[in-house]
Amino acid sequence: GRSRSGKTTAIISVFLLPILKQGRDDYGSKVVIVDPKSAELSLCPRVLSPAPNGSVEHILDAIRDFNRVRVERQRIINEFCKSKGKAVKWFDIGMKPCILFLDEFVSIQDMFPKKASKEKPDYSLVDFQGLLRQIATQGASAGCFLVLSTAEASVGTGGLETAVNNACGIRILLKPSLDEARYLWSREVLEVMRERQYSAGDAWFSADDGINNSVRFVKFPRLEFGEYEALSELL
Repeated sequence: GRSRSGKTTAIISVFLLPILKQGRDDYGSKVVIVDPKSAELSLCPRVLSPAPNGSVEHILDAIRDFNRVRVERQRIINEFCKSKGKAVKWFDIGMKPCILFLDEFVSIQDMFPKKASKEKPDYSLVDFQGLLRQIATQGASAGCFLVLSTAEASVGTGGLETAVNNACGIRILLKPSLDEARYLWSREVLEVMRERQYSAGDAWFSADDGINNSVRFVKFPRLEFGEYEALSELL
């Protein structure tokens, strides 16, 4: 969604606050939030932003740790499946969701070095993209989810990797236009959608859940409380 379309407020109200209110589980559940622009979101406790010198190495470390938690949770789930002799879901054993939220995704990509140096061989854009690919394509079975926000819904150079884009099961376009929507949905799916004057929080939405596969209009709630204050308290 474009600037001032309600992206961050929608993510905080619908995804982050309900999950944070559940508290932690005994399996390493965590919520990792990254604000590459060091804007309002970065004022909340524990939110990660670039260092004063522009380094985002600590952000990559946090994402790498998030992926380690994903791998460990999957191992635990697999052990449960073996002991029960049947398939077990992450929520069946008391796991709570893990969320990695990257705000303004295109901005953070530009902050990573394109190539790793000899001094820091694991610090590059390729490492960042590789971790996101693993989390996006393999995380759901362990209750680990990637939430991306971007003002430019593009795929390829400067935008989402195709593998990550294809793994996005929920797609939301705030203040939508048909031109932007074509980056998220096929032309055939969008034939029934009509453009009109939209307000912040108005969106087109789909989910690969067998129920909401078709694109439809949704309206995110107008909050009667400060979303950043509520987020800060829970963090």
